[in-house]
Amino acid sequence: MDTLEFENEPQFMILGNSFTLSNFISIFLCIGVCERMQQEMTTTAKILHEFPVHQTDDRLKESISRFSLQILQERRPISVCGMFNVDNTLLYSMISSMTSYLILLIQFQLQGVGK
Repeated sequence: MDTLEFENEPQFMILGNSFTLSNFISIFLCIGVCERMQQEMTTTAKILHEFPVHQTDDRLKESISRFSLQILQERRPISVCGMFNVDNTLLYSMISSMTSYLILLIQFQLQGVGK
């Protein structure tokens, strides 16, 4: 069987497209969960900052106050092993990289067709 015929069979095209679609959906869900978690961290910091701690010692009050201010002022990104952050820019960079590689593959295939 010729390679071009093998790549153009409908069941392989459907399988490849469904696999790609499922990966995109899982990436969208992962990014959504990470964004939601960062929103919850901000909400928790606001609640902690406004929480009344009247009947505790001064060291605990100071520690809670510093911690809540640190969470409010610092937005901690969620990263994968320190290599890249999981946020909306991840999706943009992935799509731009895939588009660049797709353009290269199309150019190489067009060069091969002419020869």
